[in-house]
Amino acid sequence: MKLLCPECRTKIDFEKLFCQNGHKFFFDEDVLILLENNFSSKLNSFLKTLEKIRFKENRVVSISNLFQKLPFVLQSEIEWKVRCFDLEVLEKFLPNENLKILEIGAWNGWLSNFLAEKKHSVTAVDYFLNEFDGLKAKKFYSNDWTSIQMNLMDLDLFEEKFDLIIFNRCLQFSPNPFSMFETATNLLSEKGKVFVSGISVFKNANSKINEIERFKENYRREWVFEIFLNPTKGFFDVEDKIRFEKIGLEFEKYPQLFKQNLKATFVSELPKHYYGIFRK
Repeated sequence: MKLLCPECRTKIDFEKLFCQNGHKFFFDEDVLILLENNFSSKLNSFLKTLEKIRFKENRVVSISNLFQKLPFVLQSEIEWKVRCFDLEVLEKFLPNENLKILEIGAWNGWLSNFLAEKKHSVTAVDYFLNEFDGLKAKKFYSNDWTSIQMNLMDLDLFEEKFDLIIFNRCLQFSPNPFSMFETATNLLSEKGKVFVSGISVFKNANSKINEIERFKENYRREWVFEIFLNPTKGFFDVEDKIRFEKIGLEFEKYPQLFKQNLKATFVSELPKHYYGIFRK
């Protein structure tokens, strides 16, 4: 694995885990921790509270023998049902030959495991580290891949090329999704692709803006906590869609959500549901 140091952007010796200027990195269980010191402090403080919230809200898969069966074992829940939809459309872009894949927003590893099961070489990156609700959940799966905790705005640390890059339902939460997306496209191999799942596009976003503000205020009131790690709009609107299309991202509607998309044609406050494909 060819990586640059997040502190000084010099090359890291992956065997010794030192950069050329002596900055040291380490593995936590089987996850490489690749964080700049100041960001690490901010992230660890954020995750400490977020983990408490997610466990209290029962939003965590906490039964170890369920992980290998994700997402199918929980598809009665809407959060996992839509991930089954993601797999159905993603499989169309997975050829028989093995691919080198970067998964951004890997969370608890459910998709990384699916891809590794198909014999692809997977590098999974995210902020979240918890053993049930983050990258360290890897230990509950039977397959293997590379996991890295890093700032997702630092994708330029990779000195690698990938055949497929997946944004796993996370691009809309980036503080600068266009910059993040374009950085990812620079990591593609010849004829590589970017797959973006879980894109909801609002024609009239007023209700969504109010919903997000209520959502944030709820956590400020109950937990004295900012629920988003970085400032973010948290959704895409029609103008965002047009801007992405201009840089080559093709939007396809989820066929499984035909009724919801049809309804959104007549109710402007409702989103249309897409996945995106970029071809180099």
